[in-house]
Amino acid sequence: MAKLLVIAPPELIQGFRLAGIAAEVTHSADETKQKLLHALESAEYALVAFPEEDAVSFDERTRRRCDQTTRPLLLPFPMTLKKTAGYSAKEYVSQIVRRAVGYQVKI
Repeated sequence: MAKLLVIAPPELIQGFRLAGIAAEVTHSADETKQKLLHALESAEYALVAFPEEDAVSFDERTRRRCDQTTRPLLLPFPMTLKKTAGYSAKEYVSQIVRRAVGYQVKI
């Protein structure tokens, strides 16, 4: 069965754990990167969610690896309620689905 891992700041972790989701605490972008790379090497997870803002500080090699992977599917989530990277919520979800499926799906 596919598993979900959430890498998030301490203030969000308890909610995920109460829902039965594997969650790891991160205090910095570097710590997020290390935990994300560890999850990429593990075949345990099908989906890994992490703060979108942390991805900005990833080095080029890490960004390229994240862009090229399809298993686990990586889901950067915004920590604020602003529009994500200039996309509407619908466009953001559409891009995630396109990345997972490999082609554009109309929602």
